[in-house]
Amino acid sequence: MSDPPSPCGVWRLAVRTLGVPHVVTDGGTALVRIEDGGTVTVHLAHHDRVPGMGAWRSAGPGRVVVVCEWFTLRPESGPPGRVSVRAAAELSPDGRTCRARLQWHHIGPDGAPRHGVVNAEADGMRLEP
Repeated sequence: MSDPPSPCGVWRLAVRTLGVPHVVTDGGTALVRIEDGGTVTVHLAHHDRVPGMGAWRSAGPGRVVVVCEWFTLRPESGPPGRVSVRAAAELSPDGRTCRARLQWHHIGPDGAPRHGVVNAEADGMRLEP
């Protein structure tokens, strides 16, 4: 039996937010770098924000959990504060693709949650090992 693939490397994720039941909307694209030491960096293509930083851990063979946050500093990116994301992903057997479930919410400068939790799903493709 071979070892499950490592999640480490650079991934492109196509994210779809889930709103009204059975309606899926485009949530955009993210580039995600997963490092061997447990850190994660996220760049969002559809927002003018600083990169997100976070951590990942194994959740079993071919499965990972990621927790990430980034700041919203510019008015065009939303109200000041930060965005917190939790994701659970499962890698394909060959490690070239993944499917993920995500939840995120905005946190104001006072630390209080703003708005509701956003649920999403994503399909990922590995860009480099």
